[in-house]
Amino acid sequence: MNFKEYEEASKETDLDNGITYYHMGLAEECGEVMGIRKRMLRGEGSINYDKLRDEFGDVLWYLTRLAAKYNMSLDEIATRNIEKLQDRLARGVIKGSGSNR
Repeated sequence: MNFKEYEEASKETDLDNGITYYHMGLAEECGEVMGIRKRMLRGEGSINYDKLRDEFGDVLWYLTRLAAKYNMSLDEIATRNIEKLQDRLARGVIKGSGSNR
């Protein structure tokens, strides 16, 4: 499945809630990803990759639907991100801090 197909398929399960719902959902799902890692660091066993994959999927769903609310595509977001990172790498500032490096 490519980004465009995923964007189309994700519409089918979108209940079209207000934009704050998508912001909060994305933050919550990112927190669940971090919780999996935290439990591993706390010594509660190894990472459950099936659970992690499911949580990554939930992050992707909320990101996709939130981007749609702002009229952005995942292709556009991914392309711009790689261009930004390649530019930072070329300028030798990929290890720096701050957004405008």
